[in-house]
Amino acid sequence: MLASNAVRWTSQSAHAGESMPLGGFDTGCNVWVENDALFLYFGQSAAFDEQRQILKAGRVRVTFDRPVLRDGFSQELRLETGDILVKSDEAEILLWADMFRSAVHIEVTAKEAVGVTAAYEIWRDDTVTAADGAITFYHRNGAGPNLLDKRLAEQGITHLKPLFTDVERNRQSGGRLVADGFVAAGTDSGRYFDRDFSAWRLKTPKPVTAAQMCVYLHTAQTETVDAWTLGLDEKIAAAKADTAARENTLGYWAAFWQRSFVHIKPLCDDPTDRDWQVGRNYQLFRYMLAANRCGEYPTKFNGGLFTVDAGAFVAGRNESPDHRDWEGFMFTAQNQRLVYWPMVKNGDFDLMTPAFEYYRRLTPSMRARTKHFFGLDDAACFCEQIDANGLSAYYGNYGVDYALQLRHHYVEALEFVNMLLTLHLTGGVDITPYMDFAMSVINFYDYQYAKRDENGKRVIFPSTGMETYHGGPTIHVYDERGPLIANYNDDETAVGNPADVIAAVDDTVRLLLQTAYPDEATRARLTAWLDELPPIPTEQKRGHTVIAPCEFPQDYQISNGELTQMNTVFPYHTFGLHKPETLTLARDTYVYGWDTEDQYIGCGWHTNNAVAARMGMADEAMKYTRYKLADSGRRFPAFWGPGHDYTPDHNQGGCGMVGLQEMLLQELDGKLYILPAWKRDVDVVFRLWASGRTVVDVDYRDGKLNCTVTPAAREADIVLPDWL
Repeated sequence: MLASNAVRWTSQSAHAGESMPLGGFDTGCNVWVENDALFLYFGQSAAFDEQRQILKAGRVRVTFDRPVLRDGFSQELRLETGDILVKSDEAEILLWADMFRSAVHIEVTAKEAVGVTAAYEIWRDDTVTAADGAITFYHRNGAGPNLLDKRLAEQGITHLKPLFTDVERNRQSGGRLVADGFVAAGTDSGRYFDRDFSAWRLKTPKPVTAAQMCVYLHTAQTETVDAWTLGLDEKIAAAKADTAARENTLGYWAAFWQRSFVHIKPLCDDPTDRDWQVGRNYQLFRYMLAANRCGEYPTKFNGGLFTVDAGAFVAGRNESPDHRDWEGFMFTAQNQRLVYWPMVKNGDFDLMTPAFEYYRRLTPSMRARTKHFFGLDDAACFCEQIDANGLSAYYGNYGVDYALQLRHHYVEALEFVNMLLTLHLTGGVDITPYMDFAMSVINFYDYQYAKRDENGKRVIFPSTGMETYHGGPTIHVYDERGPLIANYNDDETAVGNPADVIAAVDDTVRLLLQTAYPDEATRARLTAWLDELPPIPTEQKRGHTVIAPCEFPQDYQISNGELTQMNTVFPYHTFGLHKPETLTLARDTYVYGWDTEDQYIGCGWHTNNAVAARMGMADEAMKYTRYKLADSGRRFPAFWGPGHDYTPDHNQGGCGMVGLQEMLLQELDGKLYILPAWKRDVDVVFRLWASGRTVVDVDYRDGKLNCTVTPAAREADIVLPDWL
């Protein structure tokens, strides 16, 4: 079934926008053949410059002294082996990324000897040196004042600098193209997508029937260039000494595809079938996510590691392949969460490490910042949009952002805690290294919102409803930085007791109490806190009682397109199939509780498919899932976007995966709901994960169900749909 999901082209590409993804460890590549030349873009998640862009390490162009790729051409992404094979009547090129180190291999074989040239191309003013058999290249950030200094000064917390790790200073990214047996062949220049580039070339001294090249990447913070070079040399030496690298990479992919999968209409031979596309593109996007399993920084929602020249995706754009909308390294948690949620049910626990490592590293400095601005000990407030140092990307005053939709929107760090706990309960993963992060975020909500109302319930104010709901309209004010769209009077601009925050606290604390991590005193404190949470607010809309975005003010304002009320259903479990007594309220909220039509847009980060699935609304869930995971309209089916963000849109892929998973399997109050929101006329075969390292295998074809659960003791927990 997996082999049928391969992507195979029988004609060459017109430009970089018609590329295939290739990746492994912490490296992502775009691969395509254009005018009989093989091209690769390549980069790492940690390779960001002083301007917050994640830089491509460069581009490689492989050419031949005759057009050996022209006749009988094909290019295929083979999922089973995680590689790309380019073939013609005269030659083959195998491209594979090592899953255990930052190395991308290019292996050429030809039926008859051919001259091979490998050129390293760069459009920036980077440092490049060439010698026989190797081209070394890098970008190095400066050692002087940088973005960290600027933002610390902006927030008036320069005195806290010793508690921050300056992740930009002396960061050097690049690598080396190694082609043993090749000789230096001079330099060149050219223009690609209206952008000038310089090239350094290596070539075979005579025609050959076999040639091997490898791009090794290295990103590190070092005091000197020599120290960085030494680190690169050591990496290359270790890689060359590893004779089992290919075997180990093949072993990784074999295990990867066995631990989970989703195949829809698995015997379908019609590639235009929308349901089959959903299953195939689920596999393709999961493959793309594996490219950054060991990255120093999380996979970005706005393009991941697979951005190319903007004009290749959107006509009229001329930004370089380094560019992405919403900046290169800005961690927008509300978007980033959707890249990582599907990894839990897939059993892809190793892919989640970069996200939690990011939060772990930032926790000590965020606790100090929170102490300064909020006066709270043992607590951490992470702003919604933060940079690689953890500081707000849109800082305003008093420790908060200036934009109203971001002002008191910090709940997404709590959602990542929820995800962390779900990871632990599902995979049995030891999360001890991340418990300081988890408890610091939980404590922030406990301590910051300690005020009680006359009924003894907590008052969650000031707050927002995600990025959508806040208080009064913005007011233009001016200070020493110039005009700002800001009004820092919380009584006028904030909301109280938002439904999404109440649900987040309730669900996350309940998950924590299912683990062995809290001591008895903490357990007692958290249990009492649950009893003090305010009820989920409701209101009347269109003649129905629905969940309200917040309890007050009732004349709330709207800035974005999230239907935040439905966070009570996904990602949290306040309402759902396990609570039939409130299911009507949840469904009525979905149907009647909207404020703007764009709350039902299907692209990008809108989670309508997952929400509908959690409420058993199969038709609605399938409608949005078919939209999200349909072929992208670009040559590679899973390069969606730009949507709200950029191309490839990893939010659209992540949402699509989550929604499909929820249609197939939900775990509620210890029960395993099989096909809880599935279309009975659609065949599906899947393997997904549930708590306690439970693996659920389902084969549903021609109306007949075969379900196996490991461990077998959990068979008693299975709940089948009424129609089976």
